[in-house]
Amino acid sequence: MKVVLDTNILVSALITPSGISGKIHELWKDGSFHLTVSEEQIRELQSTFSKPHIRKLVAPYAVGKLINDLRSFGIVVDSYPRPSRSIDPNDNYLLGMAEAASAQYLVTGDKGHLLSLVRHKQTRSLSARQFLDRIG
Repeated sequence: MKVVLDTNILVSALITPSGISGKIHELWKDGSFHLTVSEEQIRELQSTFSKPHIRKLVAPYAVGKLINDLRSFGIVVDSYPRPSRSIDPNDNYLLGMAEAASAQYLVTGDKGHLLSLVRHKQTRSLSARQFLDRIG
């Protein structure tokens, strides 16, 4: 199964490894699903982890390892459509990634935008808890 994890899920996984997002991250590392990523998302991660209030919560080596793992073990999509479905236009690339990869799920903590869509083409939007309940 192919999955797109919103950047907020990946950030949360490193901040709280014992939480729901951390468990999802572990399931990916254990091979329970295939993670779809893009360089655009990796840049967003790097930008988020460079913010002072986030930087003090996560060791730099953990960020570097995550980014290396995403590039090495994720399904990296280089080109994808640019749908205009989310209220937040900055989230539309995630929908495009999911579409290009034929991902079954987009896992997000974004209740107001991505979760409210419920579905984009073949991809279902789920909260981290909903996704963990399905596969965990």
